[in-house]
Amino acid sequence: MTVRLLVFTRFPEAGRAKTRLIPALGAERAAAVHRSLTARTLREVEQFRRSHDAAVEIWFAGGDAPAMRGLFGDGPTYRPQCEGDLGRRILQALETHAGFPPTVVIGTDCPDLSAGRIARAFQALREHDVVLGPALDGGYYLIGLRSPCPGLFQNIPWGTADVLAQTQAVAVRERRSVARLESLSDVDEPADLIHWRRTVGEEATEIMCGMISVVVPTLNEEAELSRTLASLAGEADLELIVVDGGSVDDTCAIADGYRARVLHSTPGRGVQMNAGASAALGEHFLFLHADTHLPPGFDVLIRRTLAEPGTVGGAFRLGIDGPGVAYRMIECAANLRSERLQRPYGDQALFLNRTMFDRVGGFPEWPLLEDVELVRRLRQLGQIAIVPKAIVTSPRRWQKRGVVRTTMLNQVILAAHRLGVSPQTLARWYRNLR
Repeated sequence: MTVRLLVFTRFPEAGRAKTRLIPALGAERAAAVHRSLTARTLREVEQFRRSHDAAVEIWFAGGDAPAMRGLFGDGPTYRPQCEGDLGRRILQALETHAGFPPTVVIGTDCPDLSAGRIARAFQALREHDVVLGPALDGGYYLIGLRSPCPGLFQNIPWGTADVLAQTQAVAVRERRSVARLESLSDVDEPADLIHWRRTVGEEATEIMCGMISVVVPTLNEEAELSRTLASLAGEADLELIVVDGGSVDDTCAIADGYRARVLHSTPGRGVQMNAGASAALGEHFLFLHADTHLPPGFDVLIRRTLAEPGTVGGAFRLGIDGPGVAYRMIECAANLRSERLQRPYGDQALFLNRTMFDRVGGFPEWPLLEDVELVRRLRQLGQIAIVPKAIVTSPRRWQKRGVVRTTMLNQVILAAHRLGVSPQTLARWYRNLR
């Protein structure tokens, strides 16, 4: 018996597709994500069709049939959706067919929807009147019917977390037996993109090519964070992630105000920066301290630097936001060390691409010197470039303990580390000596 499979999607026009992703990705990349999801779904649909007697129809919004065929191929039938809410559009699609064969309706927002899951939905319709594929956001990625049931699509609060529950309640009220498939994740909100990236792999890498993910670890940084984030506002192809280690001040509220993605983690820069990298979408990572401000055009400098042959990572020259000969001497020493020995520290805004970060295993989750170890691992693989422009960092740590005491303490810690003293022991010394 021929079954019917209806695929609901829209033409991937920038500015109209995946609009909830636009604040995080921009209109072009959001549309590219939608295009990728649709193409992925249609590959699974084609695989299902090859082994089943199925009539496949693609119901689209926006664009036109020739444009859809140009992107997704000539195989299926393309039909424009009518106006109205999702329920009305599904009902219209269902009513265009003479008779009512077992019918499954799917969207294209679920990267885990496979040919096998579609087949299981039709199998479930042999014994049940309705089959639902629950989405983790409270909606559904699939609905199947053995016979007409218009009530399933009327007076449903589309786009809310109650869609699945109310749809199932209607089915029960209509005395229809219901089968449920496994719950899967849709891609609707920026937080969903983490799962999408892990699922689609290389497709995501191509779409996110050139994007820089800026990871800022924080712990009670309300005094400094606003100025740092303000220097990043409005930059294109930039993802801003603040990973908070348990602040009790207004740090997270400030980050929200700058539309950063705020993640929560146990305290510790290594732990926090790894958490940010794990959630990041970009091709390149920039690890930025909350009291450090980047120079104009930093994004162009990062992309240009990482494109140089043999370069595995980079950092900026050090600048300290304070007057005095002592600070100039610290800057000079740090920049000589960075350029001659390729040993920049974390306060110089380390950057590298995703592939290299994964290759070195990310930051060691040590209580101290996680940046020193990451740089050591990178130096074994290639060149660490120093951008000729300087970041500007707060002098607060030198002001707190004094320039001489702070400098001597740092040198003692580094020397002990080179002699094999563990980071845990060094962290205890650091707390006691400061």
